[in-house]
Amino acid sequence: MAKNIVFIDQIGRTIFGELTDNNPDPGLLDVRNPAMINVNQLQNGQLQVQIFPLFFREFVEESHREKGTTWTFNKSQITVSTDTIVDSKLVDQYDRVVGNVANVVPTAGPATIKLFDE
Repeated sequence: MAKNIVFIDQIGRTIFGELTDNNPDPGLLDVRNPAMINVNQLQNGQLQVQIFPLFFREFVEESHREKGTTWTFNKSQITVSTDTIVDSKLVDQYDRVVGNVANVVPTAGPATIKLFDE
């Protein structure tokens, strides 16, 4: 099971992703498939949580999409949460958005919109 990480980046975005141990530099943090968590208040007072990948997989060459993308963050420019255990519903939503989990069962929903003509 992958270890997830939550942090605030240098421009104030809340970032969630899969922490990797690939970077030998102790001042750098590698995160696979980082996504921004966006929270909006609706008119009825409820909160809406949205997750947006920092880089959409549709922009990656098709033969490399399943691998995902890894991004390097400078630890001196972010604020890392050291004791947050993220609710499983948020992790499930993240997995559906970035496609990290092969066993997520898709639910019936709107048709997929292609970003590029083939």
